[in-house]
Amino acid sequence: MITILATVAATLYLVIGSVVIGAAVVLTFWIPPRTAVATFWARFWSLGVLYSSGVRVRPTFETELGGGRYVFVANHQSLIDIPALLTTLPVPTRFLAKRSLFRVPFFGQALRAAGFVPVDRGDRTSALQALSQAANQLRGGCSILVFPEETRSPDGRLLPFKRGGFWLAMKEQVPVVPVGIRGTRKVRAKSSWVVRPGVVELHYGRPISLVGPRLERRVVEEVRAEVARLAGEQTIALKSPRDQTPGGS
Repeated sequence: MITILATVAATLYLVIGSVVIGAAVVLTFWIPPRTAVATFWARFWSLGVLYSSGVRVRPTFETELGGGRYVFVANHQSLIDIPALLTTLPVPTRFLAKRSLFRVPFFGQALRAAGFVPVDRGDRTSALQALSQAANQLRGGCSILVFPEETRSPDGRLLPFKRGGFWLAMKEQVPVVPVGIRGTRKVRAKSSWVVRPGVVELHYGRPISLVGPRLERRVVEEVRAEVARLAGEQTIALKSPRDQTPGGS
């Protein structure tokens, strides 16, 4: 019964709440400071998703994060990942989102107004443009969140990492912060509308500086292993031809 109630409440909120809050963002985004307004509404929307789904979030930090710019790199298992992150990220942060989300009435306009970056991951040109926009956000003082697996894992196991987010961090000379997410797949699995209330844990690791004249594959694998550790998983070095694309995220 609890699962049914959570599924209905979360679905209604995603449909109605996203449109209402999206309209509120469009109407109020002109109020300075714009970054703070966007962050407020993003967290407000996220709290609504979590409360309607019956989700409790428990964040932990291996070191204090704040007052700087980062590229956050997290594993991706569920739709719940984004609201869980947006309510716990310690600094103003924007993320790369599927271009299809920007077509949703009001919600899509709100994403664009708030500075979130649209990307068509199947289009290399679009991916490069998205990274350019993300770089502008970093220069403007916001951090960037990327899911280097590119898509949600169907079974919870960590997928190969694409290199776009790492390339961005190296280019803009900002550290990478690995983030391990636990429990979101149990709440709502990929391709499922069923919501099961539960506890979600987010473990933020220590910032990792990427130094050197070029991005080495071993560095990506080291960060991937750190994300796996924080997510409570074991990882195996995987290779994929798509990992060579600098525009991935």
